[in-house]
Amino acid sequence: MLRISLLSLICLSTLWAHKINLFVYDEAGVLYIQSYFTKSSPCKQCPIKLLDANQKEIASLTTDDEGKASLKL
Repeated sequence: MLRISLLSLICLSTLWAHKINLFVYDEAGVLYIQSYFTKSSPCKQCPIKLLDANQKEIASLTTDDEGKASLKL
């Protein structure tokens, strides 16, 4: 039982290894997106899809090497 508990804790702790943080804001008609895994590891060349309420794709973007993307609204 102890082995199962320890194995479960190890597996659960690795689930956060690929958590992506997104900051999205609108400034003067431009949508800015900043993304990163950790502060020192930006999400490079990551695809981003903007969807409407019906899950229809509105726009498709790719982040740069700094984890940033923008779209004129």
